[in-house]
Parts: sequence; C-alpha cells; structure tokens
Amino acid sequence: LDKVTIDKDYSVTIKPDKTSITLNLMFDQMFKVSSGGSLTISGNNGASLTISGKSEANTVDTGGFVLVDGGSLTILDGVTISSAKAKKGGAIYLKSGSCTLSGSSKITGSTASENGGAVYVADGTFTVKDYALVDASNDVYLEDDEVITVASGYSGTIKNIALSDYEEGRNVVDVSDYHSIDSNKFVLNDE
Repeated sequence: LDKVTIDKDYSVTIKPDKTSITLNLMFDQMFKVSSGGSLTISGNNGASLTISGKSEANTVDTGGFVLVDGGSLTILDGVTISSAKAKKGGAIYLKSGSCTLSGSSKITGSTASENGGAVYVADGTFTVKDYALVDASNDVYLEDDEVITVASGYSGTIKNIALSDYEEGRNVVDVSDYHSIDSNKFVLNDE
C-alpha cells in the first residue's frame, strides 16, 4: 500500500483472515486518519498482525506508520508495530483526534529522530487499555499539557514518557477511571 487517507465518515478495519501476517512499510507513512475517519487494526482469533518498518532512514516528518489528524485510531489485541521511523512519532503521530492502544498490542523498536519513538501526542486523547505495551526501546512524547489516559483495568507497561517541558506540578497521566488511585502520584515534583 502507498499512503491511504481515511476521512469523513469512512471506517476501515484491518485484520488478518486466518493466518498471522506481516505488513512491511515499503513507502513513507502508510495511513492518515483525518477528521471523521476511523481506522481499527487488530489480530483475529489468535492470528497476529505485525507492521514492520523498512530498515533505512525514513524521511517522514510525522507518523512513520500513521498520522491521526482529527480522526480515531484503535489498535487492538494481537497487533505489533515494529521498526517504524519518522522525525516525530516513529510509529504514530497524534495531531488531533484520538488514539487507543488496547488488548495485547505492542509498539517496539520504532524510532524518531526528534521526539516520540513510539507515539508523539501533539493534541488529542491518547488512551492505553488492557495489556498494551510500549517497550523500553521507545517513548511516548507529550507536548504541552497532553497526558496519557489510563483506562480502568490497565495492566500494561509504558517504559518511557518524554515531555515538552518538565515543569513542577505538570500532570502526565490521567487516572480518572481509577477512583482508588491518587492522581497526584502522576504529577511532576521539584526533583
């Protein structure tokens, strides 16, 4: 696939049929999800889906795999994004709209020459659910006052969070779904 734009009232789902498959990113950014569009990527009853970037340097400015610009992106169980590359948001760039990582989805080995090896959140809602993993070789970059929204029951891992500023009192994680957790635990202190 060359670059695919999903906009207006279009809703696209990508999942393997019966066997596990790998999609190789042969060109620059594969998807752009614009205002009103929706992209869902998932495994299928044990069949996994791996999205793998090319090994040479990537010239994509934002979102090596997908740019979300007003639409919604949902990545479900059985999906791994690996080795995607961009200047900002190696795998995903969230310009506006929403992005949800859920199930046992995973982002690994993706890189950004500037910020956000896994995900760059410029604006919008970035949510993690279930067992979603962003491994230690990646980071989630949060611009300005953006936060990571943690859905109730989340037990996955985000190894690295990077921020545009490290001002005391800045919140980095929204745990409002967890009524028993003190949200002050996710506010930067003077250290």
